[in-house]
Amino acid sequence: MADTVDSRIQDLPAIDSLADGDLLVVAREGDNFYARKMTVAQLTGYIEEVAGPYLDGAQEAATQAVTAVGQIGNAVEDTQAAQAAAETAAEQAKAARDHYPIPEDGTWHVYNPKSGQYEDTGEPSTGTPGEQGTPGAKGEPGTSVQDIRQVSGTHAPGTTDTYEVVLTDGSTGGQFQVYNGADGDGVGDMLKAVYDPHGKNTDVFAYVDQAVENISAPDVPDQIAQHNTDEAAHPDIRALIDAKETKGAEALENHVNNKDNPHAVTAAQVRADPAGSAAQALSDAKSYVDTAIGNALEANY
Repeated sequence: MADTVDSRIQDLPAIDSLADGDLLVVAREGDNFYARKMTVAQLTGYIEEVAGPYLDGAQEAATQAVTAVGQIGNAVEDTQAAQAAAETAAEQAKAARDHYPIPEDGTWHVYNPKSGQYEDTGEPSTGTPGEQGTPGAKGEPGTSVQDIRQVSGTHAPGTTDTYEVVLTDGSTGGQFQVYNGADGDGVGDMLKAVYDPHGKNTDVFAYVDQAVENISAPDVPDQIAQHNTDEAAHPDIRALIDAKETKGAEALENHVNNKDNPHAVTAAQVRADPAGSAAQALSDAKSYVDTAIGNALEANY
């Protein structure tokens, strides 16, 4: 023991672990540094007492730091989302700017950048009519075309005719020229000498259409109605019809009164009694019943 007490601290053997009951050497200043003992539990309590407030503060600071980091992350995400929303809103605002409101069916239609279509606002596109303005000063008298007269030309094939426009105030409104097509050369089947011998120089299709329109068309339905009610029309046909009707009526009446069976209808076809078979069947049935009754009487009496 004396060797251990007199040894230097650094020369003492080391231990592997500490327990609350283990003793530690302590030199207290008030006792002129005389050696004293203390347990590990005392040291632990001292540390908790002295360092506890600092540990609690450090824990709270750490918790606040973690919360702050989370808030910073949320703020970053919110900032990114807000930036994306702002960019989308800017694009939609630009699209809306490029699409002016339009009036349709009496209401204003505005462009919706989200749907990409115009939507009806229901707001009337026309305001209340204002008061009628003061009539303006009377304008100068106008002019119109009064006549078109030929100035030169003979309508000959291959030549040009000149015409002049005459206005209602007596002035001229200019001239224009019309070229008369030249006759074709060769032996084609559309020669002018054949199809326009009178030199009309006109559109044949329009000419025919106009000629057809000028033909007075008869009232065909009215004529048919008059013909159908005319008792004197087609007397020969009417006589033949009357004769046929008379002969037909006589033949029908003779046929109805014919009792000789002209159609050769049999009794079997009309389900009639063939050759008195029903009478024979009735006779046989009566004989059978009479016999049965007689037999019954003899057996019982």
